[in-house]
Amino acid sequence: MCDPKGAAMTVQAPPLTNVTIHTTNGKIVVEVVRDWSPSQADRFYNLARLGFWQDAPFSRVVHDWVAQFTASKSPRLSGIYNGNDCTDSPQPPCLVPGSCLPPLCSEAGEEDDGALVISNEVFINKVDNSDALDAYGFAPFGRVVSGMDVVDGLFSGYGEFSCTSGQCFAGGDPEGSGCLEGRPPECASKHNASVPCLAPRCFEMYAIGADYYKSKFPRMTLIEEMVV
Repeated sequence: MCDPKGAAMTVQAPPLTNVTIHTTNGKIVVEVVRDWSPSQADRFYNLARLGFWQDAPFSRVVHDWVAQFTASKSPRLSGIYNGNDCTDSPQPPCLVPGSCLPPLCSEAGEEDDGALVISNEVFINKVDNSDALDAYGFAPFGRVVSGMDVVDGLFSGYGEFSCTSGQCFAGGDPEGSGCLEGRPPECASKHNASVPCLAPRCFEMYAIGADYYKSKFPRMTLIEEMVV
């Protein structure tokens, strides 16, 4: 798993396979459809079967928006997969609203040329977000076939990230290296201004890992294991 191009990480996912996400809140079953987005399906399949997200939290859970898990509990592993040259797949036709929702999608970052790349961040759409997200080129690699009640019950009290993509919400550090203590319980979330932006700081999630989020955010729902 330490080499994104090594044999363990380049196993091709089956055309259709289920990945069961066992959480501290219950079980979520994701059907991975490789044809929808081959690169994303392969990345998710391999990270899941090798235990990348074991003991990782759902660090961003926003009502009527998304539930997201990102970094590994290991800063070393998170650093390896925090963006690399695994390019995103074309957006498939099944992003037509309702036809394959709620999809499980790979979060992506932008390279200098604007291309989307696959990292280690995954989100589950809690509602039909096609109008808001299709323009960004996100492509689903699968869908939740069982356990959406578990997704809806994930702890959401921390809300949005206080800093994301180098941009801070109200009360944050404008340098994007982390947000200031004492930020307000409500901030200028672009999705819902009433949602608290008290979720983990992205920098610390990647740099410190489990020691950070387990001590600072004890109520987050954790992934116990993923079974392929």
